[in-house]
Amino acid sequence: MNKLALILLALCLFPVVLIAQDKEIKKLFERYDDVTGFSMESEDPDIDINLDGNLSNFLNNIENLYILKFDKEKGRLSDRDAFESKLQKLCDKKGFKTMLDIEGNGSVKMLSRKDNNDETTDFIMVTHGDKESMFFWAASD
Repeated sequence: MNKLALILLALCLFPVVLIAQDKEIKKLFERYDDVTGFSMESEDPDIDINLDGNLSNFLNNIENLYILKFDKEKGRLSDRDAFESKLQKLCDKKGFKTMLDIEGNGSVKMLSRKDNNDETTDFIMVTHGDKESMFFWAASD
């Protein structure tokens, strides 16, 4: 499920030009990094992907990438649900639109926010699998 999520993230970010970081979303991700069961997988904006063309250039230029992992065996589902609820409220408040919502053996949800020029400014992806959930947020300054 994680490989599928990363592939979907890369494919969806291909045409996206990210321009603004949202401080409330950043604070939410950082606050939950200290909650039992959650861990920040990466907040290092130095992405080195060996692909040809625009996709590689775009991904290598993302300035803010947060990947928050929730391990269902270590944490409480109520904490995960609280994080997801707060994230959804922020997304609703800030005008994010759902791009994709797939339910099945796991789930994948992708949201994006656009500026007045119809350019995507933020991208969020939430995945739920059997043992873990992943929350991705990508933006640039």
